[in-house]
Amino acid sequence: MKVYVLVEQVYPACETAYNEVIGVYKDLEKAIEKKKEVIKEDMENFDFIEDIENVEHPLAISRIFQGFQENWDNYIEYRIIESEVE
Repeated sequence: MKVYVLVEQVYPACETAYNEVIGVYKDLEKAIEKKKEVIKEDMENFDFIEDIENVEHPLAISRIFQGFQENWDNYIEYRIIESEVE
């Protein structure tokens, strides 16, 4: 069975980078919806802005920066990984 894994990769200024699995979904649309929801929350609550170079492809990496564009000292990447489960 095909599944879609939503992963958050955090690159904070004052800590070591880390990854977190947000969820695993049977439906790609649900994974995309959750990714948009999490990005919106971060932008509203933590002063993140969306990367102007984000690509509108379901499996493309989405990136947000804290405070200003290309703040490589504090940013988050979201990706949906397509995988198979037996």
